[in-house]
Amino acid sequence: MRRTYGIGLAVLCVLALSTQSVSAQDSVDVTFRWNISGQSGYSVPGEFNGWTNTAWPMNYQGGTLWIRNARLRVGGQPAGTIPGAYQYKFYYTNASPWPNDPLNHHVNPADNDNTFIIVKDPTFYQVLPNQRGGIVLTGTPTVTAYIFPKVGAAIDTSSIQVRIDGTMYTGIGTHYNASTKQLSFTVPVPLSNGSHTMVLSAGSNQGGSNADTVMFVSQAGYVQITTQAGFTTRNPTRVIRGIVQNPLVTSVHIVRNNTDTTVVSVTNGNYSATMNLVEGLNT
Repeated sequence: MRRTYGIGLAVLCVLALSTQSVSAQDSVDVTFRWNISGQSGYSVPGEFNGWTNTAWPMNYQGGTLWIRNARLRVGGQPAGTIPGAYQYKFYYTNASPWPNDPLNHHVNPADNDNTFIIVKDPTFYQVLPNQRGGIVLTGTPTVTAYIFPKVGAAIDTSSIQVRIDGTMYTGIGTHYNASTKQLSFTVPVPLSNGSHTMVLSAGSNQGGSNADTVMFVSQAGYVQITTQAGFTTRNPTRVIRGIVQNPLVTSVHIVRNNTDTTVVSVTNGNYSATMNLVEGLNT
């Protein structure tokens, strides 16, 4: 009986180790990120912890950044609301309602506007810019995303691609940081103003693949006056300086008091002009 019991225990141990190994290989280590201040008790409640607001506290990283490292099952919550995904929100003490992830475009309006993460090999997180953000005020936006491989795998950087409308950008693997798991790629050719559709795709060295689609609106040519204003002066002229964010813009029109217009050249994104002033208010 003792020998039989000993053999059975060994078999059980082997089975347990095998189960743990499979569990790790079929999981993805992700990092939830939240920029927030002025509250306390930050955490990540979701389907992965029974929506318990104290189960997964977040860790302070400096500034306004809080993070939570977590291992999630590939395929998401079994019998969950959204196939292949986990729904989640953020929490702070006495939060009502619980806020969702402001940088995640995956939102479920049918269930309290929960954000959700689709867990695959690899897993994408916070793909930016996206439709939840404001208008992108540049024609050459920087595309950022966290790309997490399955446990035991690595991102195949040669597979990373970004397609914006009809233009495909390949060979951008050098813009992926394997340590931080973040892609940061600046679009090299200015986009036209308006709505754009962007598709990010990537694979792992174990044959996994994934793609995510976002939309955003760009409005390049953003002009700003940087000269100090709002004070009284006795000088008959004033130098007006500013910046232009669109590299395709070569000139700007400065209009004083809705009457006098001066055309000024733009050089390296900057402009400058000496304007004549009249008695009274000059706008």
